[in-house]
Amino acid sequence: MKNSLRRSIMITGATGVVGQAICQEMARQGWDILIGWYRTDDSLSKLVDELSDWPVEVLPIFLDMNKPEVLVKSMELELPSPLEALVINAACMPQVAPMSKISLQEVSTQFAVSALGPFELIRLVWRCHFKKYGAGHIIALSTAGLDTPVATHMSGYLIGKAAMESVMACALAEYGQKGLSGTVLRPRYIDTPLLNNFDPRFVELMREQNLLLSPETVAHAVATAALLPPPNGVFKVQSI
Repeated sequence: MKNSLRRSIMITGATGVVGQAICQEMARQGWDILIGWYRTDDSLSKLVDELSDWPVEVLPIFLDMNKPEVLVKSMELELPSPLEALVINAACMPQVAPMSKISLQEVSTQFAVSALGPFELIRLVWRCHFKKYGAGHIIALSTAGLDTPVATHMSGYLIGKAAMESVMACALAEYGQKGLSGTVLRPRYIDTPLLNNFDPRFVELMREQNLLLSPETVAHAVATAALLPPPNGVFKVQSI
């Protein structure tokens, strides 16, 4: 470790719109940023450049949440400071359709990215980082679509997110007494390209009624959660 007085936060899906906002907010708060990336476009270099405005260490880490078997290689890197928090943010564009028309491939993909990837990453992060310090905090971005009554026409996406929350619950049951805590954030619709799959009239109505969350609002909720982790073993669910 380069500096034991600092602390790191790992963020999956960090080069997406919400991920970038989270990275910027956490850098503002003084955290070293572990950028979980998988895209091959220029979003990574742009984000790294933007984060250079803050006096923190930035380390890109390849995290393809759709391929859990390759995540172990990402744990071999030396981190700039002790890892204190992991943000599960990566998500897939949802297929918006009645359940009868949702493809099995959609369900499989959503399950892989939202549940299988986090399942493996949490185990690796615990074993390689959290365990040695006897502490760690997982912050997972779920969806208000799981609030009762459950939203319709997004069954693949919701199944993935529900499975992710189950992964979190299992992780807390296994590692909670050893120092792990967890927070699940359930934001409502966020103003990102994910909305492109919805009826434009619905999106415009939501925007007119000021019902869309900004990525910055979500990032602020993540930062607040990171500063106030629940007690060890507690699995906290918060709507935003």
